[in-house]
Amino acid sequence: MTDTDQKSQTSIAAGLPGAAAIDRIGEQVKLGHQAWMERLQEMQAVETEFSKELLATRDPNAALKVCNRWITKRLELLTADSKAFTGFWMDIVLTAGGAQTPATAKAKGEDA
Repeated sequence: MTDTDQKSQTSIAAGLPGAAAIDRIGEQVKLGHQAWMERLQEMQAVETEFSKELLATRDPNAALKVCNRWITKRLELLTADSKAFTGFWMDIVLTAGGAQTPATAKAKGEDA
């Protein structure tokens, strides 16, 4: 191995995260996955609630109102989930890239 090759490998290795950083990233991924599962449970509860309400409705106008509220709520949840997903992965990328400590996870209901 030439001196140039050795310097190049050393500089590449210097850019890689250490074991502690990898463990921290792994923990972030685990916490992110748990938060995602909680959001999925919330979405499932909303779907169950609105489907029961819709099935109990006999009037077409009332059914239309239920569907409109259902779609609105679903879009709100999907938007919040998309923001959380993007913020989560940006934190992971920043952590892996050696940037400053990422922002702490937002509490439920806070903007991402």
